[in-house]
Amino acid sequence: MALTCRYYAQKLPELDDVVLVNVRSIQEMGVYVDLLEYDGIEGMIPLAELSRRRIRSINKLVSVGRNEFAAVIRVDKDKGYIDLSRRRVSEEDVAKASAKLARMKTVRSILGQVAENLHYNTVYQLEELHSRRPGISTRNTKSRRVHMMSSSKLNPFSFGWVCDLDNDTKTALLAEIRQSSQFAEQKFEHKKDMGKFRIQLAPTAVTETDENAFTQRLGQLDRENQEVSGDDDSNSN
Repeated sequence: MALTCRYYAQKLPELDDVVLVNVRSIQEMGVYVDLLEYDGIEGMIPLAELSRRRIRSINKLVSVGRNEFAAVIRVDKDKGYIDLSRRRVSEEDVAKASAKLARMKTVRSILGQVAENLHYNTVYQLEELHSRRPGISTRNTKSRRVHMMSSSKLNPFSFGWVCDLDNDTKTALLAEIRQSSQFAEQKFEHKKDMGKFRIQLAPTAVTETDENAFTQRLGQLDRENQEVSGDDDSNSN
């Protein structure tokens, strides 16, 4: 079983932090949730903090098992009580929190794989690895593994496939592509709100010569567009 730990060094969130929670139960006092980024510690959203509007049905606002973003409005570090607010979270707050969470998930995934490669078997070891990530260097084996794995995960890259196919295989692949295109077109026609489906250029098999000619044609069109743009500028003067 893979090791897991909280996303951040601190055990409790700070005031005004926007965190991801999972609704555990709905009670008379409020909605009890688990803070997913903090080892699932318990928090509560008072009923008054659920919505800015008048609440007619709590079940229409939240449901058990659903994930929500909520803002931290009170933290009792001695007793571990955490009060949260759903109504104080704006769309901008959700966007920022989602982006931050995505980054932290990537870091967590990388360090989890590093811990697995280093044969860590305790949460303490994984937390110690997390605590060292701001100052990771490449001087030792552990740091080098973190560096290599983070580089492979975070750096953008592109790749392509080159292979030689016989005519029968090309014909079969083209038939599959055309069939998929027809299926997509039928789906678009069935659901008008999805927009219009239009194939600009039907799929066909091309050789390397055809591809080079197509690239040259694109370059020619680009030069023609630049010339037209230059003519417009001179005419405007």
